[in-house]
Amino acid sequence: MPPHSCSRPRSRACASASASAAGGAARPPLCFRPCPRRLPAPAWAFDEDSLRFVAVNDAVLRRFGYARDALLRLGVRDVCPDDDADRLIAAPGGPVEWRHRCASGALLPLEVTTRRLAAGGQLLRLVVGTDATDRRKAEGELRERDDLFRNVLTNVPCAVFWKDRASIYLGCNDQAARDLGLSVPGEVIGQTDYALARDPGEAERARDADRRVLDADAPLLDVEEQRTLPDGTPAAFLTSRVPLRDPGGRVIGVLGVSQNVTARKRLEEDLRHAQKMDAIGRLAG
Repeated sequence: MPPHSCSRPRSRACASASASAAGGAARPPLCFRPCPRRLPAPAWAFDEDSLRFVAVNDAVLRRFGYARDALLRLGVRDVCPDDDADRLIAAPGGPVEWRHRCASGALLPLEVTTRRLAAGGQLLRLVVGTDATDRRKAEGELRERDDLFRNVLTNVPCAVFWKDRASIYLGCNDQAARDLGLSVPGEVIGQTDYALARDPGEAERARDADRRVLDADAPLLDVEEQRTLPDGTPAAFLTSRVPLRDPGGRVIGVLGVSQNVTARKRLEEDLRHAQKMDAIGRLAG
């Protein structure tokens, strides 16, 4: 029995590959186990010497709009730009970015992996692809969400910070960095309140608040804190802390939001003083 023959009836993919070779150089039929025709992903096989396709599966035909016989008369360079073909040919394994031409002429991007196969004395390349369009769309949407998140963190008029379970800073936004006397948010990573606070008592109170959140696994909201700013000015902050959780729901640290309310408290005090003086004036009158 010839080395390329199969004990079971040949698949239609094999028959198409053989039929497409009629009138030209003889190419042995190709039987894949499992046959790529049954794969939901596009799959091709081409001869590494001639670069002619010897088998394609149904997913290729549906996605790119070819009839099987028409595509099996073509080669790799007929369906993609030369630089894409060179990249595909030169890189067994992958993944490789590849643009495949549709029957209409449009180029669709794919990410493919390849492997070498030997069949009937031929060295073949099996190519299995995924449509890169959906992946790139998802990556673009993720980048947009990341950009939006960074924009919110940068411009929100509150300090936002997050720490691990040992109260070591994992990150903060621009306002938190300014409140701590840092040039950029990245400088906070790996720091503790003991290293950043001007008053050790303030650092201890901050860490105590972190521990209360972690021990209770519950938020600690609207706590007024007295702090010393980097220039030595005393200030009042209204701070809320909540448990920071990983995707599995485990508490991995503390997320905090803090706002400097010194000016507001000063206005409230001035208002109370004015009301008190007004009341005294009415009593005196």
